[in-house]
Amino acid sequence: MGMFKTNKVKCDIGSYIHYWRGVKKVGKTTLFYELVKKQFGDLNKGLLISIGDEIGYQALDGLVYAECPTWADLIEVIDELVENKSDNEFEIVALDTVDEMIKLAQEEVKRIHKKTKGQAAEFNACLGGYGQPRKKVEELVDEQLARIRRAGYGLIYIGHTKLRDIQEKNGDSYQQLTSNLSADYDAIFANKADIVMTIVVEKDIDENKHISGTERYMYFRSDGFVDAGGRFSEMPEKVEYGADNYIEAFEAGVKGAMNSKVSDKEIAKRKKEEKETRIKKAQEFKESEEASKAEDELEEQRADIIAKITELFKAASTEEKTVAKNALTDAGFKKFTDPEIPVSLLKSIAEGLADE
Repeated sequence: MGMFKTNKVKCDIGSYIHYWRGVKKVGKTTLFYELVKKQFGDLNKGLLISIGDEIGYQALDGLVYAECPTWADLIEVIDELVENKSDNEFEIVALDTVDEMIKLAQEEVKRIHKKTKGQAAEFNACLGGYGQPRKKVEELVDEQLARIRRAGYGLIYIGHTKLRDIQEKNGDSYQQLTSNLSADYDAIFANKADIVMTIVVEKDIDENKHISGTERYMYFRSDGFVDAGGRFSEMPEKVEYGADNYIEAFEAGVKGAMNSKVSDKEIAKRKKEEKETRIKKAQEFKESEEASKAEDELEEQRADIIAKITELFKAASTEEKTVAKNALTDAGFKKFTDPEIPVSLLKSIAEGLADE
């Protein structure tokens, strides 16, 4: 029965992935800032990763952020989050914005192509074209999102919206407020998110058709025009913009997903247990990453040493070659390229040939 498990709805906001979208300067980054203060009571519990040219944090006093103008900078920050989790207090991390993350990943694809195959005429021509560069972008982004998640942090993706014309197969057409990313890129984030929330500015029009006021709303479910959605059917369609209302809507969704009523004391207990579980899994992930990195480094060493042995063999005498081959066969191997040969043995053989 070990392969079958019973799911228990999680209660902590950091146990889920949130995807927020809205027009520029509508308050997406501010919402993260306010949510960290309201939910955790300490701005040191949240990290905003400012990606590419995005600088939405400048008016938010006390917000903890990291600037990542390049893909290499982003990897460096994520490495730090994964490898040194005990050195920070972060409960939740926001990626601001995913639009910029896609741009940086595209530049990284072009760099990879140039390194191996020379300069490409354009992005879509990289790695042989035919959709391969876009698949590589998805692979690069997916890997880093998974690393942050598996390192035990809650995740918030921040992106922008765009009004799109939608054409149905039957010929019907309509407009929808949705992500400004193409469908395949948006899916990288939307498909993983537990809550896709869209911020909308709604206008009050008076009898003279003048704008008399505006109000910001957070949509959690689609109304046909606004694209939003999530895994919690009991979340409201929309609420007024604000961190308190976001938290309240989230908690309503969680409680509504439970089969029986759960007390606030039990919810608090579950939140504590969820955090402890994330910390434990994060440590396991860190150890697996370290082991994987050590293995990769060992394989690089193996390739370098085999190349060195090959060069030394060219200038070696028959006697020297015999000594090296005997060392190999005595250890139970036939070829220097055998993947089971310990790197220590290869090093010993290379040193023996070099000493000769």
